[in-house]
Amino acid sequence: MTNQTRDTMAADAAAWDLPDSDICSAAMALTHDVSPAFLTNHCVRSYLFGRELAAARGLRGSADFDDEALFLACLLHDLGLTDYADGFQKGVLAAGFADRVHASWPRHDLGFAIAHSIAVGTRANPLRAPPFSFPAHLHEAINGSSIAFLDVVADNGWGDRPLANTTIR
Repeated sequence: MTNQTRDTMAADAAAWDLPDSDICSAAMALTHDVSPAFLTNHCVRSYLFGRELAAARGLRGSADFDDEALFLACLLHDLGLTDYADGFQKGVLAAGFADRVHASWPRHDLGFAIAHSIAVGTRANPLRAPPFSFPAHLHEAINGSSIAFLDVVADNGWGDRPLANTTIR
């Protein structure tokens, strides 16, 4: 659970003009309740950056894309990292449902295909694989090399500086 209060969250949501329909408010409350602060904030930032990138291309919410769908997709995309998603409630699915879904929408070796795609992307740009992350693990396992954590921090573009008693190679 985040350390941000619901009142603060609501004020921040209003200040950033986040969608506030019933479903969006429920999704925000769920994400807030089951996710650590870093994950909730990551999901909200994903939406804000996506919306701003769309605006930079002249796209407008409601007219050119479904702003509410973008918000929900961004906000809920990492629930699988929380305890809320343990098991994804397979037991409540009708018998044979998963088999029918997979017959129509095959996995195409999803686990290995995603690993390969991530490794190709990180080979082109190792900064996409920050140390200790899943992409870094795949980068090292498939590409055979990795970058150091402090190199990523120093080159992240946010202006982070080493503390006085540390050095970067």
